[in-house]
Amino acid sequence: MTGSDPLVTATSEGGARAASTDRPQSRSLPPAQLAAAEPPASAVRVDDLPTSADDAADTADTADTDAQSEQPVVISADRLSMVAAPVKTVSEGGPYGPLPRIAKDGRKPWQVYARPIHRQLFASAGPKVAIVLGGMGLNGELTERAIRELPGEVSLAFAPYADGLQRVVNRARANGHEVYLQLPMEPLGYPEVSPGPHTLLAAMSPQETLDNLAWFMGRFAGYVGVMNYMGAQLVANAQALAPIMAELARRGLVFLDDGSFARSQAEDAGRSAGMAVKRAHVMIDGDATEQATQQALQRLEAQAAREGLAVGVGSGLPSTINAVAGWAAAAKTRGVVLVPVSVYFR
Repeated sequence: MTGSDPLVTATSEGGARAASTDRPQSRSLPPAQLAAAEPPASAVRVDDLPTSADDAADTADTADTDAQSEQPVVISADRLSMVAAPVKTVSEGGPYGPLPRIAKDGRKPWQVYARPIHRQLFASAGPKVAIVLGGMGLNGELTERAIRELPGEVSLAFAPYADGLQRVVNRARANGHEVYLQLPMEPLGYPEVSPGPHTLLAAMSPQETLDNLAWFMGRFAGYVGVMNYMGAQLVANAQALAPIMAELARRGLVFLDDGSFARSQAEDAGRSAGMAVKRAHVMIDGDATEQATQQALQRLEAQAAREGLAVGVGSGLPSTINAVAGWAAAAKTRGVVLVPVSVYFR
């Protein structure tokens, strides 16, 4: 963590420590700024996407373009690069920054911002593994390592507190990484244990909850959905989750429960709000040593072989980045299909 990182100094609920920060002045994103972020005419259709880097080299110069594609992307020989966010059709000005919205034609932000996957990979019989690493943005060096060194299929979840997040998020998207927003939620032992300012608390009024939620959602654009950041106290309270899920549903997002809390009511609350909520299968770095993370990745792969798809959640720690990079390279030789987390919701 750099000296400018404003809050979290540990990744577990038991060890997190936060410093306060002032609420910024209310501001809206000018329409001209949104217009400037409209996808370019070089977008391609999802089913024109290559299934490998070799295919990408063949496709780069020949793919038909479609300015209205649901998945605005640019193909290069060695990676799939997604355009910068925000995308005009699924964005609107908010009190603290751009907010996602459902497009007039019904497209939802989670669909527009998801990393495209070729239909042949989506329908393939091979075991599929999705991994998301959280805590991005809190440590600039580690965030850049994750963006640069991990396969683009690995999804990245950003904590909402660092400055300049939009630039970093767009670098991640340019490198093919699907992005999620981590929502700081009330943990057990709050406020002695706190994920940071504006934490969503079980005792908040719906109005205060929505204001804090708008602050988080306005920190950057381009996320497929949200994840809980801590939150054992809040996610066990269906009534407190209700306004959160209703607002996320209204804005066309998905919610990934990190799976760490047995009493989580997130799936039930999401169902009541009519939105997609899924629970991750394996916490890959509960023991943060590289060896333990490698073993957890083996369990994740085994679950994918049994069930077809398995989702792992971890943090952007050096040992985790190393373990995931090494595992991913070897897993592909075993026929494992690495996919973005949004596949879980399709």
